[in-house]
Amino acid sequence: MRLINKRNFIRIGASVTIGAYILPKLILKFKELNSENTVEVIEDNTAKIEELILRDQLDLALVEGETTSPNLIRKSFMEDELVLICGASHRFAAMTSVNPHELETEPFIVREKESGTRKKFEEVMAEKELSWHASWTCNNVDSIKMAVAAGLGVSVISKFAVINEVCSGQLCNKEIDGLHFNRHYKMIYHKDKYLSPAMQRFIKLCDA
Repeated sequence: MRLINKRNFIRIGASVTIGAYILPKLILKFKELNSENTVEVIEDNTAKIEELILRDQLDLALVEGETTSPNLIRKSFMEDELVLICGASHRFAAMTSVNPHELETEPFIVREKESGTRKKFEEVMAEKELSWHASWTCNNVDSIKMAVAAGLGVSVISKFAVINEVCSGQLCNKEIDGLHFNRHYKMIYHKDKYLSPAMQRFIKLCDA
């Protein structure tokens, strides 16, 4: 059994979208620059990741949703935009852009309520006084994309999550007139956390 040097060991949390599409490249770059470091990753929704940080079961985390504890340090590290996606045969696919009120008649395939993506979507829709209904709720981005591609509904998810499917024509990314879902990803860690040299190097990488 290989012994882990705790000085060079980092426990990193990530919410689902970041864990799937952003963190792997960051970890690869970090390990290229710091081959002596060992990284352990836990992926879950923002609420669960916040809980693990507060329990000191993670050293730091990258999340897309809002956190609530006053004991956390929060730092923005990347901008993201949620985009409307539909299947190639959906009626939206032929439109140059979509009127926001068209969304009120569509079945939505969405993330679970604790998800940062879900909360941002709900927040913007409420601000614009737009109604919507969920036909499918899941905690897996790939499931959302497959269901949308099959024509079972539409969704609003991170632009990073659909780059390949939009390029291949499997999914369509449509503009919504006057409606934007912009957000910033955040790094979080406990305000009393000792930042080891390895943690400081990872934070610096995220700031670059």
